Amino acid sequence: MATVQHAITRTRAIEEANGSFATSQIGSIGSFTEIPIIEGTGNLTLNYEVLPVSHSQQHIDGMSEKVLGIKTWQYSFQINLQTVDTKATDGVTIAQGPLGLLLKVGMGGERLGVGDTFAVSAGTNGFDVTTGARWEAGAAIGGTTGGGDAFEVRVIASISSNTVTLKHDFSNTTVSAENAYAAATYYLETGGGDVITSAQFAVEGLEADDRWLRIGILSG
Repeated sequence: MATVQHAITRTRAIEEANGSFATSQIGSIGSFTEIPIIEGTGNLTLNYEVLPVSHSQQHIDGMSEKVLGIKTWQYSFQINLQTVDTKATDGVTIAQGPLGLLLKVGMGGERLGVGDTFAVSAGTNGFDVTTGARWEAGAAIGGTTGGGDAFEVRVIASISSNTVTLKHDFSNTTVSAENAYAAATYYLETGGGDVITSAQFAVEGLEADDRWLRIGILSG
């Protein structure tokens, strides 16, 4: 038996703290992150498994008795690929956006980069940044190196001291003292670094009693 809710008006989520798996955080609902789903795409299915009674029974009302089994749910929605509010300029750590939260829980690994500046040794590749410790292979770096100062982003192949080598060249040379923008990077975590995370979802419908909380959500 299943009940489907299409009129979803609000979705919020929070990452569960390490050691607090499936511990309700509804008392701190203000700490949940708003998930800006595309209007009309939220579909919540509540499943109630119905099991047959495994013994002889009388059908007094002409219907066999049933036993309720496991309750499960499935929630699907769409979300735009949106930018974050904070630009990671020199010394600024990029913020985790709503999509980033979902990717962190789903993939396990997250790196929130810190912005920097390009140093005197410029180039389309093999250039220097001011603080090499802020970067690592696999992270992304951005700069206004395109035609007409268009913004470009490239993946870092390697970092040695303050020298950055890209997987693919910028189209033009970097400019000393201009911002080297950092990015948020998400990756599949295999247990060697970040703690594998779980999440909670608070989903609301049109009516005052259309409220659901799902805890202990793992990636998989």
